[in-house]
Amino acid sequence: MTGEVIRASKTTAVRYERDRPGELVRMDVKKIGRSPDGGGRRAHGRVNREATRDRSVKVGFDSVHSLVDDHSRLAYSEILPDEKEQTCAAFLTRAIT
Repeated sequence: MTGEVIRASKTTAVRYERDRPGELVRMDVKKIGRSPDGGGRRAHGRVNREATRDRSVKVGFDSVHSLVDDHSRLAYSEILPDEKEQTCAAFLTRAIT
């Protein structure tokens, strides 16, 4: 409690924006849990699992691939089944064309 400035050495962040659309893009992949159509346990409660089990429904994870243009802040996203190299490359091709 001396009144001394603690963060005097902290400088403000350097902000930038690219001049043209597509010059700099940011890409991210987020893994999310897959829910069956119509919702899961939270929507319908706990019911007899053997009676309602549908083996054709694949429960697991999907990946949300997103790309944001730095100049225009335009965002493009797709939900895809995985985050493998070929999937990401195909997503990037679709996003920038």
